[in-house]
Amino acid sequence: MESPTIPIHDIYQTAYCSYKGIDVTFTKQERRVIFHLPDTPDTYRTLSEFNNNPTLPLLDYITHLKRLRAMMIGLRG
Repeated sequence: MESPTIPIHDIYQTAYCSYKGIDVTFTKQERRVIFHLPDTPDTYRTLSEFNNNPTLPLLDYITHLKRLRAMMIGLRG
C-alpha cells in the first residue's frame, strides 16, 4: 500500500522541500508533471517555512531547482 502524498504544482515550493531533504516523486498527467510530497507533518512544516520567505544559500536552492526541472523535462519527453 502506498503512503499518502500531497500533489504540488509549484516547482519552487517543491525545490525548497527537496533542498530540505524531503523526497519528491513525479507523475505525468497529459502534458503536465505533478510533484508529490509525503503527507507528513515535516512536509507541512517545510511548506510553511517556504511561505514565510526563508533565508537560505541561493546557489544550493538553485541547484535543487535545476535538478527538478531536468527530471521534469525528462519525464515529459
